[in-house]
Amino acid sequence: MNRFGLTVDGKRKTLEEIGKKYGITRERVRQVEDAAINLIKKSDAYKNEQAV
Repeated sequence: MNRFGLTVDGKRKTLEEIGKKYGITRERVRQVEDAAINLIKKSDAYKNEQAV
């Protein structure tokens, strides 16, 4: 959520900033983000959504 500005302060964070917070590399943050997005895309809730 930090990456997209969906936090209390509404500020977007870079991969590097998020990585420093959790003690991982920015590449690992990107990998985790990609995996999460793929899980969402495969979910039934996502597949059943209709275009706006």
